[in-house]
Amino acid sequence: MTTTKRIRGLTTLRAIATIGVLLYHAFPNLMKGGFFGVITFFVLSGYLKGYQIYTTTPLVDYYRKRLGRLYIPLMIVLFSSVGMLVLVDKYKLVHTPEEIKSILFGYNNFWQIKMNSNYFTNLSNTSLFTHLWYLSIIVQFDLLWPFLQRLYLYLLEEYKELNIRLMFLIVILLSFLILPFIILVSKEPNYTFLYYHTLTRIFSILAGVGMGIHDRERKRSIPYSKPFARGIYGLFIGVTILFYLFANGTSKFVYVLGMQIYTALVCMMIHFFVNKPSAFHYLVDDRISKGIATYSYEIYLWQYPILFLTSILFKNATYIPKILPIIITILLSIWLKYFVLFLSNHKRINIVELLFERVE
Repeated sequence: MTTTKRIRGLTTLRAIATIGVLLYHAFPNLMKGGFFGVITFFVLSGYLKGYQIYTTTPLVDYYRKRLGRLYIPLMIVLFSSVGMLVLVDKYKLVHTPEEIKSILFGYNNFWQIKMNSNYFTNLSNTSLFTHLWYLSIIVQFDLLWPFLQRLYLYLLEEYKELNIRLMFLIVILLSFLILPFIILVSKEPNYTFLYYHTLTRIFSILAGVGMGIHDRERKRSIPYSKPFARGIYGLFIGVTILFYLFANGTSKFVYVLGMQIYTALVCMMIHFFVNKPSAFHYLVDDRISKGIATYSYEIYLWQYPILFLTSILFKNATYIPKILPIIITILLSIWLKYFVLFLSNHKRINIVELLFERVE
């Protein structure tokens, strides 16, 4: 979904998140907390939905646009990666059919919990698509969103005596408490469950939705000063660097406070970008950020399969440049972006229409 106007700064947030996740997968010992970038993606996804809360779209059109955007590049990466793995090491394909099924039907995060998959283990102990747990949560929320949106608007219209916005705020606050509660009542927390489960991660998306609704409904701009807004931006960058470098995925702090703090900071940054865009004129949306953000989804899809395949291909090599998988990922991401655009825009091969023609 897109907003009715371009919001400065969002491409920078997306670029920072992309860099964090990519470097975490490529250099997990150096960028221990790069997985915090996923939180930014969750918040942004929720924010864009909340910002357009009053713009309803017919269900078929909504699913065509959203799922077409997600699934066309996904299927290309899935099947080309499996083809490469067949050539490289077919014995690692034992659970791949089940895994692909879970990805396509949007329950991969639950499948990984069932398989007791550890996101924080060595690359060689994972699979081609360990990173796609995130996409499953996005798909699950996207499938439910049109109904949640309509329910919210219906309640606002029919029950004006109730403070629906306050009730939604309470739901958001309660969702923030799920992770700390589980940690505090568990003698030995199951970090696989905590990291992958939809209910333990949904608070970042809901917080983004709530901030989007707030910014859409605001009557006038809040008079923040430029130094104050830039100070918050500096705080966000500082916390991001600290979390990216030092956060540990099996640390209780990450689940009791870390993820919640970072979710709030990302929401705060988006809020300042909307209310005081002039404060960030030279600080955000530079060419590098725009370039990274343009291919962020494609980079996300390719990074783990490329790292996984190169780790197999060069496992006996005495030396392999660590930057090589990143270069390959970027090149394939650019190719995938333009290849999908070609398929979608070609008069004879409109993939989105082919996928949904039976529905209509």
